[in-house]
Amino acid sequence: MDDLCSILEPKVSKQTISKYEAGKSMPNGIIMFALAKALGVDIDYFARPFDFHIEELEISFRKKASMSAKEVEALKVNVQDAIERYLEVEALLGIKPQKQDPVTTSTLSTSDDVRIVAQRLRERWGLGDHPILNVQELLESIGVKVLLTNGPEEFDGVSGIINKNDTAYSVIVINPQKMCERRRLTTMHELGHILLNDLFDEHLSGREIEKCCNSFASEMLFPESVAKYWFDGNRQISLPELKHCQQVYGVSIEAIVYKLHELGIINDSRYKSFMFLKNTKPFMKQAVRTSLFSEANSKRFEAMVYKAMAEGLVTRERAAVLLNQPISEVEFNMDAI
Repeated sequence: MDDLCSILEPKVSKQTISKYEAGKSMPNGIIMFALAKALGVDIDYFARPFDFHIEELEISFRKKASMSAKEVEALKVNVQDAIERYLEVEALLGIKPQKQDPVTTSTLSTSDDVRIVAQRLRERWGLGDHPILNVQELLESIGVKVLLTNGPEEFDGVSGIINKNDTAYSVIVINPQKMCERRRLTTMHELGHILLNDLFDEHLSGREIEKCCNSFASEMLFPESVAKYWFDGNRQISLPELKHCQQVYGVSIEAIVYKLHELGIINDSRYKSFMFLKNTKPFMKQAVRTSLFSEANSKRFEAMVYKAMAEGLVTRERAAVLLNQPISEVEFNMDAI
């Protein structure tokens, strides 16, 4: 609050802002514009009705200990804003949520159980052993909303089921600032939580569940059959081989090697040797941190906004707010045909 007071023009006291927060006073138009500018939001943000609780996502809101409580709360507000805008446009267009059919009814206790579920899901979606070229578009095509929201370095992703007006929505929010391969793995990890959280053995610890979701994500992106075909029986695995696999399947070198170790294709000694190289040798550090896969961000939300505008459901000004774009850019894009 002190930070906000220091950058507001015109100046507003801390006591006045406290009254705004408590609903005991209402800022006039000039102060509202000043607040929007200071907080980096559109003035429309203050009038948007938030009618679900972000705490519903708490089930898989993971963070590192280094994230401050202030950063976590700010992130929750950004996530809620992104979800509300998405659901608002879908409601205008009459788009109904798709129900996620269960992939199994069995209790899941191990990473092996989870890999089998991922293999069944790949079969259901007709993926075979092929790479997933665009994770975000794939999940949105089956009704899972994947949104991109900037956050602190420690934030990777959040997921959950939002219940709004007696309707359930599956939502994943990802930090777009991360390396592409990491974003893809995080997105599939969050999908694992959405699909499998109710199926995990009640005796599993939080850490064990996280490991299972990592195994699910790894199998979805880099199937066991592919890993064995490329690397099983290899006495040595070269860096160019790992890079080629990274380019084709969109998983990081580190994730590939972890998968090979998990499957027993490389033993503990070889895995420890890789980790030592990764942590001590500049060439391996650079290789692990370098992205070799490109995945375009989904344009589904943008396309929905323009469709709503074309049908007269939103004004150009409202579309600019929803897209966080200048009106001139919206007008230019709208006049294509």
